[in-house]
Amino acid sequence: MPDPANPDVADLDLTLTDEDLECYGKVGRQEEVAADDPSLQRLIALGVVIPNAWLPGRHVLADLRSAEIQLRKTAEGSAVAALARMGRIPALIHRLEREQPRHNPETRIEFLPGVDIPNDAISRATNGARHEQLSAQPSLRRPEVLDRAFKRDSKTLQRGVRMRILYPVSSRSNTHLHEYVGKVTALGAEVRTTEETFSRIVIIDQEHVFFEEGGVPRDPSLGAWHVRHPGVIGYLIEQYRLLWERAHPWYGTELSSETAISTPFQRSILWELVNGLDQQQIAKRLLVSSKTVNTALNDLRKKLGLKTPYQVVAWWMASEERRLEAPRAARLRQDPVNE
Repeated sequence: MPDPANPDVADLDLTLTDEDLECYGKVGRQEEVAADDPSLQRLIALGVVIPNAWLPGRHVLADLRSAEIQLRKTAEGSAVAALARMGRIPALIHRLEREQPRHNPETRIEFLPGVDIPNDAISRATNGARHEQLSAQPSLRRPEVLDRAFKRDSKTLQRGVRMRILYPVSSRSNTHLHEYVGKVTALGAEVRTTEETFSRIVIIDQEHVFFEEGGVPRDPSLGAWHVRHPGVIGYLIEQYRLLWERAHPWYGTELSSETAISTPFQRSILWELVNGLDQQQIAKRLLVSSKTVNTALNDLRKKLGLKTPYQVVAWWMASEERRLEAPRAARLRQDPVNE
């Protein structure tokens, strides 16, 4: 009978030739057939001819129902094995995808000199973006550059690509950038600003990263790095995510006294703390008691979920609420407080 575990049997052609049928007839008539006859070997492999238990070297016809059952089992075993093999293919490819960057220089890190070569590479990657485009722009771009950027970015956004852009907080005062941000956010882009120092970086589809060296804006003619190594890309994406989470949305939390966490009086206190005054000196300057100053700081600390006044000052130094001017009246007096 055919062996389901035997791949040679599982791969047998089930089409019978005229020679196979002639041999089958000879076996049925108990005529002698050479042991090495190819047709006899095929019929034995298919399980439709079996050795004669009483006459060594001779064969007899097998029960066809039994032969059919065995052939079906063989086919089923082959199908299961094929499916199992197919199921192992993704793991094989995934393992090689992780291994390949270690040995293939094309998927590692490449330096792109000058200005045009990096810009062309970034444009090609951006035009092919499918899922996500993250970028950080530490310096202001000229109006004509912003116009070209909007033409490219609008097409990217209209393809459904998620776009996030980081700018320094100082860029909020730039009229041309305000116009650009207004147009791209209307198409779905997310824009934030931060007071932290960062380098220019562009991340596309978690497959391409372009970045400049150094922690401050620099001469773009020095070129840029193009990274395709998945391990390095994963690290850079995590650093971008942390920077993004600490940044403040350009829109949605446009700062005002109504949307700010701190009150005008609390901001007056914080400004004076940064200027080097202690709480008693601040109280005299603001014409209130030391207890009032301390209460105001504690209220802000609790609202921020912080533990110490030092953490409040650290929050203030990184907060965009420093851009808000405390009303002059708040510097001169505080609302009545029961002391």
